Amino acid sequence: MPDARTKRDSPSVEFPRETDGLPQARKTELVELADGEEFELEIIPVAKRIGDATVRMLAYNGSVPGPTLKIREGSTATVHVTNQGDLEATVHWHGLRLENRYDGTHDTQAPIPVGETFTYQVHVPDPGTHWYHPHIREDYGQELGLYGNILVTPSEPGYWP
Repeated sequence: MPDARTKRDSPSVEFPRETDGLPQARKTELVELADGEEFELEIIPVAKRIGDATVRMLAYNGSVPGPTLKIREGSTATVHVTNQGDLEATVHWHGLRLENRYDGTHDTQAPIPVGETFTYQVHVPDPGTHWYHPHIREDYGQELGLYGNILVTPSEPGYWP
């Protein structure tokens, strides 16, 4: 049976294109998170100038890409995600080994409805560069700007040359 959440099997949907009244997309910021810290991440529509056009995009905290999250290996941050976007969403923490209930795939988490919040416990056991993005209608959310980087700094000082 086809899964309606996947790109190829999703019904055709007309999404909003209007940019009037939307905030302008901001520059991406670096957010350093300490072990045990809490962080607010909001999905919102923004207007962004690309060439000669102003287009409607989706952003994490108003920026495309979303904030770069920098956190030390072995740390855990609590991330409250509020969805003010165009459709239900999740946040998948790509490359991080998390408990299934916080992984953000449609197989392990119910979608966050528009106007609602979901709280993730994001544990980072491995150093490296990772990324976060939606796992529902990826063809729409990611293409419109819902993605961001995660930099996990190693606890061992000589890990990177």
